[in-house]
Amino acid sequence: MLVLILVGVVSVLATALYLFLDRRYSVWKRRGVPGPPASVSLSVPKLLLGQESMGDIAERIYSEFRDSPIAGSYVFGSPVLHLHDPEVIKHVLIKDFQDFNGRGGDSDNPDPLASNLFLLHGARWRNLRVKLAPTFTSGKIKYMFDTFNKCSENMADYLSEKIAANGGKHTEDARPLMIRLFVDTICSVVFGIESNVIKNPDSEFFHAALEAVKPSYPNFFRALVALFGHDWRKVVRTGFSSADSQAFFTKIVEETVEYREKNNVERPDMMNLLIQLKNKGFVAPDKEVDSQDEKYEAVSGDLQKLDIKDVTAQVFVFFLAGFESSSGTTSFTLYEMAKQPAVLAKALEEVDRTLKEHNGKISYESVMSMTYLDKCVSETLRMYPPLGFVSREAMVTRKVPLTDVTVDKGTRVVIPIHALHYDPKYWPNPNLYDPERFSEEQKKTRPSQVYLPFGDGPRICIAARLGVAQIKTALVTLLAKFTVVPNAQCVDKVKLHPRSFATAPQYPLNLTFVARSKRATV
Repeated sequence: MLVLILVGVVSVLATALYLFLDRRYSVWKRRGVPGPPASVSLSVPKLLLGQESMGDIAERIYSEFRDSPIAGSYVFGSPVLHLHDPEVIKHVLIKDFQDFNGRGGDSDNPDPLASNLFLLHGARWRNLRVKLAPTFTSGKIKYMFDTFNKCSENMADYLSEKIAANGGKHTEDARPLMIRLFVDTICSVVFGIESNVIKNPDSEFFHAALEAVKPSYPNFFRALVALFGHDWRKVVRTGFSSADSQAFFTKIVEETVEYREKNNVERPDMMNLLIQLKNKGFVAPDKEVDSQDEKYEAVSGDLQKLDIKDVTAQVFVFFLAGFESSSGTTSFTLYEMAKQPAVLAKALEEVDRTLKEHNGKISYESVMSMTYLDKCVSETLRMYPPLGFVSREAMVTRKVPLTDVTVDKGTRVVIPIHALHYDPKYWPNPNLYDPERFSEEQKKTRPSQVYLPFGDGPRICIAARLGVAQIKTALVTLLAKFTVVPNAQCVDKVKLHPRSFATAPQYPLNLTFVARSKRATV
């Protein structure tokens, strides 16, 4: 009798579990949305084990269902909507942005660094975006140029010393080398300090940078849960960043703010602007660097002040984004130039010619006028976008734009950037590095929404212009003095690291730097 009761109980529980899972994993099937079988979404061991990235999954789904404007999958048991059609993407990112402005962050995240601009949504995101916009005006970026140039020159000096000591050439993995350059730059731009990371890789800032972007399983899992695992986060209580990162940035910011306020220190850096937001609730216009339009934007938000945790969260995301994407784009550009001698030769010719026109001076105007270099950076961002996908969250239950499919409030939406950037429909021979894709003529031949290295719409990366400016400055400074060639240890084709949330190579990008016989600068 007892056995029969146990069998009955097990049968009831098994049936209930089956019905629960069947309903949960049939959302898209019931709504007529194509996608991989639920059994595939149920078994995502490669994703959860860090053997495959979310970008890899999005790309595979795009490849299989590219003819459908949308597709559906499941991550952590929750439905995820994939957008494939450029017009649908435009509606979600721009035209219907108000209904899709979330990114997965929420108020109960235990991580003090999670209240940053990247993860927030709704009114909190909007108010913070307006407050931070004055930090990235073209005037302030131009004002920061001397810092970009000085740090790039320090890197050039480092390479010159290495080349002189190694018989006329020096080989090094470009990625960590460029991380050191941009950590140095961001430390100066954000904190107003010289970290000297270029010559001192034992710097605490360099170790903090490596810890934040290390392609480890914990870092990968935290990022995945932050964007897609709202229900899981309530159980595992994981944050967006590691405990070490939280402790380091909290300590640095609190000490810096306390020192500056106690000693009435003001410096022309981002920390100074964030302190203004903490004490005043707005950034005062700078008559010497901001245009009239930029001044208006600077005072157009509400006057709610940031607290010290908000300041710390923004410093963390500025630091992370400031060196991660810039170091990746710069190292990938040098790698592709080394593999493509014709591209490198054309870039060197433009650098030499432009600097000659500007009396050998590397200035904001000379750097930003280099159109071919701009094409090279754009092509690098196509092949190696900072993120393989961009995510949004439906803030209301509504129809998916241009379809009859209903998407529920809270559903995560994925736009497969890497897949779009490699679709031969828009990019013939997509694996070829070809800067001329970004000529004015060729740009007119494709939809704007198939090129999204920084996202688009109101949530486009707020620091995109700053990032491009410091990337181009670094490239001009290095190409004016060195040429780059691949060596025997250099990978023939880049394999992206599956456990890195951002785009990063799995294997070293070993490049050989050689001093140029004809110096472009005076």
